[in-house]
Amino acid sequence: MEETKKTELYLPSFQLKMDGGVPELEGLRLSETQRIKAAKIQCSIEVTNAKAQEEGLLQEGVDMGKAVVMDQSFVFILTNAELEEKVDSMPLFVAKVTPGDFIAY
Repeated sequence: MEETKKTELYLPSFQLKMDGGVPELEGLRLSETQRIKAAKIQCSIEVTNAKAQEEGLLQEGVDMGKAVVMDQSFVFILTNAELEEKVDSMPLFVAKVTPGDFIAY
């Protein structure tokens, strides 16, 4: 039996917040007398570790030769797997996570 190669990925806990306008909707006519004056979007995502990880992200016994630890900036992408199967859809959320977004415990 062939041995499967495994790599473990360790992500930091992080929080992202986004506020922005949606200029594509501004001025859109809803009815004879109503138009969209301004459109805004707000998003907040928090990814945190579980209780089992409270003693530390990297526990003793982790083979660092098989582990990738994300301790620098990376791109976080949120998708909908069910929707992705049906149609080629765009990601729901894409953001750059920097060490400043990491949550310290």
